[in-house]
Amino acid sequence: MPVSVLILIALDLVLAGLALFGGVNLMMDPTGVTMQIDPTIGYIPFVSNFMPFAIWLVVAFAALPVILAFGLYYDKKWALYGSLGLAGLEIVWIATQAVLLYPLGIAGWWPVIISYAIVVAGIAAASVYLMLRSSVRTYFHWGMPRIKEPGS
Repeated sequence: MPVSVLILIALDLVLAGLALFGGVNLMMDPTGVTMQIDPTIGYIPFVSNFMPFAIWLVVAFAALPVILAFGLYYDKKWALYGSLGLAGLEIVWIATQAVLLYPLGIAGWWPVIISYAIVVAGIAAASVYLMLRSSVRTYFHWGMPRIKEPGS
């Protein structure tokens, strides 16, 4: 297994950890008071609490990367495609958060939010880069048909 694949697995697990932390915090307090984000609720359309976001974080960005990491470890091509899609989804999610939260004028939290966004988007971009490396594409037989060996 190429080192690039091992790094990709590690990046998926780091993203899962970050999402699990945020998702569990929001599940424990869907109002956002403990994370000091409750004033934003009035500005975000169709949101009375943050429970839908918490569930989204845990399912899409915590559980899915763990499943994809196992798939990558066991040489499953679907996991490579899934990781590519997840990286794109992460970038879109972070961009959406930036667009929604920046105009709210959360001056005290903005450095934390932008730092987190840069880290997550950087991990997603690094994942895309790793997936497009020739060693990873060759390992997963991406772009070429799998050749069955005689007797297998």
